[in-house]
Amino acid sequence: MIVAILTNSKHTNKSPDYALLDDWLKTGLLISSGKKWKTRRRIITPSFHDTNLLANCIDTFNEQLDIGLKYFQKLADQEIETDLYPLISSWTLDVICGNIYDNQKIFYE
Repeated sequence: MIVAILTNSKHTNKSPDYALLDDWLKTGLLISSGKKWKTRRRIITPSFHDTNLLANCIDTFNEQLDIGLKYFQKLADQEIETDLYPLISSWTLDVICGNIYDNQKIFYE
């Protein structure tokens, strides 16, 4: 019975709390449900089974995280109030591009 529930895309409806993320994440894997979720999950699943691929991404993720945290600390030290949405979006793109384009920093440092 558990397998039937977990493998059935009818049971992927998210909590209403996820609606808070709609503007930022749109209808990606985290937010979507039903057939859309199942299709996207099938596309992304192979990535999680390639441990070498994931291991190679960790270094870039950590480097970009350090850069982002230093930047946030600089803003905090100067008591600069800022909208985090564009900064986190840029950081996310840096992580993605850093893994695709040999770890180059693009947006902020």
